[in-house]
Amino acid sequence: MTAQAHASYGEYYREVELHWCWRRGKQMIVSPIEFDAMESWYQAEIPLPVVLRAIDLFIEKKNKSSRRKGTLLLNQVDSTVQKVHREYDILHQGEGESEENGDLLGKKLKSIQRRLKKMLPEVPDQAALIEHSIQALAAVDVAGIVDIDTIDARLQEIENALIEAFTAALSTEELQYMRQDIEELLPEAEEPKLFAKMLQDSVRDHFGLPRFNLLS
Repeated sequence: MTAQAHASYGEYYREVELHWCWRRGKQMIVSPIEFDAMESWYQAEIPLPVVLRAIDLFIEKKNKSSRRKGTLLLNQVDSTVQKVHREYDILHQGEGESEENGDLLGKKLKSIQRRLKKMLPEVPDQAALIEHSIQALAAVDVAGIVDIDTIDARLQEIENALIEAFTAALSTEELQYMRQDIEELLPEAEEPKLFAKMLQDSVRDHFGLPRFNLLS
């Protein structure tokens, strides 16, 4: 590998490892078999957002299950990674303008809107902002989409504004607790961008905000 490829792999590995630890709620040492799974995803050129989203879905499913969880290993996420990657490929094959994919994207956006509408009675103080986000999602021109990166960026803008407002609604104590919890795993000074992402995840989980994500 070139020096640039090594750097790219290092970032890939670190984000996957930290996201896995973060979603498990504890710091862990990745075993050789788990490392092999990450290596296989990287070599297969599976995008980092796909792996991170697959981890989210895997943990969410495990948390909802009434069965005893047992020992969870990162390599067990592989089937979910492959599923999410197949969907990612469908969305990124340059067919965004087709009727079939347009319907798929439309359904994804409507699903996010429905989840936001369900939140309205629970957070009346933020109702206006949620309504604004719903309207922004409804205004996305699905039929005119020619590349998925554009809609991903737009969804990120809407989501960031929503999370920023909900972050401001936290008490000083709540926000401090969240930051301290993340600091135990990742010092902010070490990885400020990744720290900010984890803080967003904490705020999202705290309020039950949906993920503005087209993957599953």
